[in-house]
Amino acid sequence: MKKVKYSKNPVTRSETRKKRIPKEVIWTLFIAIIMVSSIIGFLYSGGGGADYTYNDKFKFTRTDNNLFIYKNPDNNLFTFRYLPYELENLNISANIQPPMVYLTFDPEADDIETVELMRFELLEDFSKLNIFAKQGITKNSTSYTMEVVDCNMATQSIPVIKFTTSNETKIIENNNCINLQGESKIDIIRLKERILYKALDILE
Repeated sequence: MKKVKYSKNPVTRSETRKKRIPKEVIWTLFIAIIMVSSIIGFLYSGGGGADYTYNDKFKFTRTDNNLFIYKNPDNNLFTFRYLPYELENLNISANIQPPMVYLTFDPEADDIETVELMRFELLEDFSKLNIFAKQGITKNSTSYTMEVVDCNMATQSIPVIKFTTSNETKIIENNNCINLQGESKIDIIRLKERILYKALDILE
């Protein structure tokens, strides 16, 4: 009878299972598709004339899906859901134009999907402005493998932008840390866009 040889290192059932795609990757792909489709739609339509002008200087074109496209002097496109005058009541004094910022968030935030979306959008927007955003989370988490980054790491040259959820919408600035506290999905979006308007020098 022919002998059957057995491997000394058999492949276990767990090793043959397909690796699960991390949640961060799934969200990144989903959000990227939405953002790219909006930009493509704007370009395909020819980017018509400006529908709105802020301070007689900054021009915005409204898209078919009620987004607003702004083209900066470097011809980079930025997408907004709110126009500048709608966010004037949210005050920010910190500088958002250094070569680098920390971008961190609470991994246990109530509306984590919206926080994820705003984080991803800011990463894309900052890259167009040559601002490197180092990502982090505010506390250890089994869902994320990012470095823990909180306000104690903020410096004048490298500020921290922190997303959290709260029962009140406000911006708290302390020692170069900008804490964006949103009460609802809409408020988290408004806070993110206020940061971007600051970085673009559209709002003070």
